[in-house]
Amino acid sequence: MGKNNAGQCNPPADLENVVQVCCGTSHTAALTADGQVVCWGDNNYYQCDVPERFAQKNPGVVHVAGSYDTVSIITSDGCVVCWGNNDAGQCNPPADLTNVVSIYVGYHIAAVTTDGRVVCWGDNEYGQCNVPSDLLPVVSVHCSDYRTYAITSDGMVTYWGFGQSSLRSYSDKQLLSSGLSPAGRGSLALAHKESINHYNCLLGCSVLAQKINRQQFGVT
Repeated sequence: MGKNNAGQCNPPADLENVVQVCCGTSHTAALTADGQVVCWGDNNYYQCDVPERFAQKNPGVVHVAGSYDTVSIITSDGCVVCWGNNDAGQCNPPADLTNVVSIYVGYHIAAVTTDGRVVCWGDNEYGQCNVPSDLLPVVSVHCSDYRTYAITSDGMVTYWGFGQSSLRSYSDKQLLSSGLSPAGRGSLALAHKESINHYNCLLGCSVLAQKINRQQFGVT
């Protein structure tokens, strides 16, 4: 449902057993239970041209993410593969990047490894790929166009990039008093426990990112 200018709302008729879906500007990507990646919609940047080895059944893909005109996947051995628009190098993950457990895609891409390390690449006009050296282990990341947000292992929400000359962090108490939505508060509560729901954490980061951006630009 929604805008269908490039057929992004028309999945293949034989598509089944889908376990994950992500959307870009005008394309859609799906991951099936057997690890196959299927894309449809706008293909101006070849974002729907899934590499042959990942378009087949049982290729070892465990996660798919996408945004704008780029698609990224995590393979079963913790590596990242990207395709589509590469105008800012967002399809060129570091060659030595391994053990990735989660990823967020924008004009830049942020990945989290098994040991909580964050690795970013792609557009870095505002330092959004300059991961702070003193960043604590991270459990979840979110990217806006010019910032990277993270939930750290101690339940803090941190961001870097546009508008900041240094790391900014928000405690659970600060977020609760700032009027963050219940979804955001729930995500941070989960972060204080050690059983993290990845998608709820991303939702909390997304809510916080929107709030910070509104404050930064004076939008209510």
